[in-house]
Amino acid sequence: MPTSAPTINSPASDIVSCSTNGYTAVIVQDDRTLEKIYHLRSQVYCDELRWVEDDGSGLEHDTFDLSATHYAVLDPMQQVVATIRTLCASQDWFVDEYFAGSLSDDSSAIKRLRTVEASRLAIGNDHRQLCLDRFKTTPLDLLLTCLIDHEYAAQSSMVLITTTPLMGVVLKRKGVAIIQVGPTLTMADGCKVASFLCDLEVTKDCYRAYQHVSRLGKPFLFESMASR
Repeated sequence: MPTSAPTINSPASDIVSCSTNGYTAVIVQDDRTLEKIYHLRSQVYCDELRWVEDDGSGLEHDTFDLSATHYAVLDPMQQVVATIRTLCASQDWFVDEYFAGSLSDDSSAIKRLRTVEASRLAIGNDHRQLCLDRFKTTPLDLLLTCLIDHEYAAQSSMVLITTTPLMGVVLKRKGVAIIQVGPTLTMADGCKVASFLCDLEVTKDCYRAYQHVSRLGKPFLFESMASR
């Protein structure tokens, strides 16, 4: 882990993607929001899951954060309640470092499909089942809508995510078009993880919450996404 938390080094404000009832999904551009992301990840990965050793800083970060695109859901008090990050095909992937056995094929074959990797999904414990509006939109739905729109506009076709099989079931039930692309792994603590590939084009048509959130209106038109 780096001795200091990676920063964005940009004076820009976070880019708002979509919102409902005071909860807002953003593409993170502000170091203050990034620090809140690291704090939430510490709560989930260090304190709750104990997958990462707590270094006493109250922040969880790694070298992949330096080149990642970070997404977050902010509550009405501007606290981060959900987060995920993506790495494009030209970058090293988290899965190759820690979960290579979860892929049946080498990741280079998956990268050729115009795939980005999503990792470090974290949702605050008190927001995992919270419905934000009468359509039962959750913080996870806002987060994924932000990611889908950003990556689709950036010409990505697929998203690879390594998560628990249970989360895979949750995503499928929501209408996210995912398939498992390798064996399920069992970690030292007994937790199972698997890698899934999500088709963005199909998901935009089948993910019911995405269609609802999209109708809410987005104040940001995705500019300069192809510049990555």
